[in-house]
Amino acid sequence: MKKIILSVIAVCILCVMTSCGESRRSYLRGTQAFMEGRYREALEHYRLAVSQGESGDAVYLDMAAAAARAGETAEASEYFQQVAGDSTDSRILKKTGIYFEAIGDYKQALEQYRLSLEAAGKKKTDSELETRGLIGRAEMQLGHYEAALAIYNELIVEGYHPVEHVILAGTCYVNMQQMYAACQYFSLLENRKDVTAIHFGTISNILSEAGDEEDAARYFKLGQDRIGKKKEPMTEGEYYYYTGRIAEAEKLLADSDTLRGRMVRISALIDKKEYDEAEAVCLELIRDGEDLPAVYTRYMSVKILQNDFDSALQLLTQIRSFGDRKALKDAEWNEIMLYEMKLEYKTAYDRLLEYEKTYGSDDMSARELRFLSAVTN
Repeated sequence: MKKIILSVIAVCILCVMTSCGESRRSYLRGTQAFMEGRYREALEHYRLAVSQGESGDAVYLDMAAAAARAGETAEASEYFQQVAGDSTDSRILKKTGIYFEAIGDYKQALEQYRLSLEAAGKKKTDSELETRGLIGRAEMQLGHYEAALAIYNELIVEGYHPVEHVILAGTCYVNMQQMYAACQYFSLLENRKDVTAIHFGTISNILSEAGDEEDAARYFKLGQDRIGKKKEPMTEGEYYYYTGRIAEAEKLLADSDTLRGRMVRISALIDKKEYDEAEAVCLELIRDGEDLPAVYTRYMSVKILQNDFDSALQLLTQIRSFGDRKALKDAEWNEIMLYEMKLEYKTAYDRLLEYEKTYGSDDMSARELRFLSAVTN
């Protein structure tokens, strides 16, 4: 009997250890996805981690930030409310700052980052350097460019210069109309192996908007040269699209046979106002067996833009049958736009109230609510 009891205890311990390992792995996958800007995927990993037993303020703050970045404002607020207040833990304070930044409250984010740095003391650690970088980012978002640059310059002298920091510092100089200094900063990235095509494309767009077309073209070419290399899965057509070169992107994606490539092509066709061709690609995907919620949501957008409102509403019924929260959120937002285009403002207003009750309010829905309130009163 004793042997059996010991065996049961051993199995229980093993189960607990396995569960802990699984939850931690799910949590770390979420963190990696968040760092790479894949916020919805991060949220899914965090949800799984919690279901597997992961818990604590840090976890809920990460979930809140991921949900906010993914546009799930109601869910983000729900997670944030589960966190104990008045923490003096530097890690919790930093994660709180990340949450406030995700919802666009940069002033509160800056305050939390400063409290985090103060709580950490004077230790020179990677975490301390990261927090200082976050302070720089919040300062920049508040338009305090000189304060942000002072931080970034200090960090570079200390040997800490992630790609994002260099781009943000260069952008500060652009916003201050100091183009030579901006290009000097951007040049630090030209031979680094951790710089992606999109990083160079972003720099190209920043310089183009500032009127420096020559340097913009050079950085765009540097991004092009990264396409197809290791750890750069993006195709050239996708690169052109995500850097705002819509017409060229659509031509390059015309022969794409991947789901991702064809979905990007639909977006490019919508941007070009070629709605019939966009519809043809949607139908092609569905015929090929790609009858996914995201495809139907994109198809619904196309039908609205074609003023075929009855077909759009039929597609909404189809989307509801999938039970996919992200697709349904996008589709129900499309429904609000549909009723606005039909000039049925009272119906649009009622749908928007239901939308905010389900998904929470954000800047976009708040602006829409102000408009609809004005035209219905």
